[in-house]
Amino acid sequence: MDYYKKKQFLAEVNEKDEIVGKIEKWEAHKKGILHRGYTAIITFEDQLLLQHRKHPIFDNVFDFSFSSHQVYVKDTIQDDVVAILEGLQREWGTHAENVIDDIKFVKKL
Repeated sequence: MDYYKKKQFLAEVNEKDEIVGKIEKWEAHKKGILHRGYTAIITFEDQLLLQHRKHPIFDNVFDFSFSSHQVYVKDTIQDDVVAILEGLQREWGTHAENVIDDIKFVKKL
């Protein structure tokens, strides 16, 4: 199934990033409901890779390397690193074994 057509549930959060429930991804985006997500930055030889997005909501927008969400798998929210590695595969077609440095947390917004 097309990734963008899958029904996925995200962590709905309050302003302190505390999980207050589950929210369906497209409902969260359409209604502007605060939810958890991430932006990943890929660097190679001291250069930042940008993405020109082809996306149902953020179409034709330049973004950092990729942005996505930690999703619920059954009743458990994905670990940040697992979500990032899945996003790396989906958005850039590369696998965890190609990541040569540790994944680093920079800032929560």
